[in-house]
Amino acid sequence: MSTPLPKETLEDAIPLFHGLTPEQLAHAHDGLTVRSYERWEMIVSQSDATQDVFFLIEGALLAMFYTEDGREVIFTQINPGEYFGEPSALDGGLRSLAVLAKSPVTLAVMPAKAFVELIDTVPQVRGRVLRDLVARVRALT
Repeated sequence: MSTPLPKETLEDAIPLFHGLTPEQLAHAHDGLTVRSYERWEMIVSQSDATQDVFFLIEGALLAMFYTEDGREVIFTQINPGEYFGEPSALDGGLRSLAVLAKSPVTLAVMPAKAFVELIDTVPQVRGRVLRDLVARVRALT
């Protein structure tokens, strides 16, 4: 199920958007929809060709990697206020991890094109996304 995200929810629920001007928030809000998923429902599958970016409003998610021999490796838990899917939105590549609802969840979903436009036009968002990506790389090394 998909519904529009109330504008007043955007800055409160998603730290990536904290402190933006009303105009920047309006730009970020354009195209966002809300989707709900039940516990254990798959949000995206590993190697999906989808490119939307997801912002977790409520609930908990597990990011998982499936090995060639079929083992499931929990990569990380995604908590409210966090987001995922930006690598595929930025480079057009396949999803590197599967994401599964650990509990009932509410997600705001942004199409890849809108996410890239936001990064191109709002320097604060671009800087935050870059810092988040660097932090993920550092955590792996």
